[in-house]
Amino acid sequence: MNWNYEDRTMPGTFNYILHNDYNDKVVNVSVLNEHRFAFYYWTKWASLQAENVPSTLVSLDWHQDLAPLSEMECDDLTALNRDDFNEVGIFTAYKLNPCNDGQILAAAYLNLVSKIYVLCKQREYDDIFPFTDYLGKKHNGKVFYTIDELIDCLKKDDINSIYFDIDLDYFTESKDACGGGVDVKLVNDEEVVKTISPHSPLMQLILPKLKGMTIALEPDFCGGLRNSNHLFNILDNNLFYPTLLNELQIECSLR
Repeated sequence: MNWNYEDRTMPGTFNYILHNDYNDKVVNVSVLNEHRFAFYYWTKWASLQAENVPSTLVSLDWHQDLAPLSEMECDDLTALNRDDFNEVGIFTAYKLNPCNDGQILAAAYLNLVSKIYVLCKQREYDDIFPFTDYLGKKHNGKVFYTIDELIDCLKKDDINSIYFDIDLDYFTESKDACGGGVDVKLVNDEEVVKTISPHSPLMQLILPKLKGMTIALEPDFCGGLRNSNHLFNILDNNLFYPTLLNELQIECSLR
């Protein structure tokens, strides 16, 4: 069998193409250990889908992940051949910020996403943050601290399609300024289900417009693999049928 790189995944990640019953289209779902690897999939999806209007990025994360880009990072992004997924993969692994907090504005700089909405618990940057893409066009992204604020915005804004990005550490509580730490605790399972259930107010707005989904496991900030796996199992049981990475994967779909 001859492998086509376009069918491969980044090391340490899994990628699925599922059926989205909410719009009768296919949806890409990628599971990652390190959050910055989402950049590879956002780049790949944007290249292959070639939409006139890039998708809106909706991100749930304990952290904001909005580290500003340096001038050198902008130069590297401008030089990146986005249609060469081998090059994009190497760039994602070895040139993106290894702190896993630069992938969102890197995607915004390349105009891979049109709007950015971040629901988080960390208060580091302004609630409305400006950014400029490589063409010099100015944009504003928004940070939210409650689901209701995000829902109200999604209802009002004109959104064509969505990349939904979940870092599992969103479902943790931590007193550490950087998140995680020795005292990190998981929120109640009921709160996780209330957020990501297909019948929740948030998911009812996202699923009909969903084109791609990235799930960052980030066990370091969840209190270890056991906690991260616990959260992933809740998400997997509520959103996918049958479970991801099963022998019937070709028939797997969103619930």
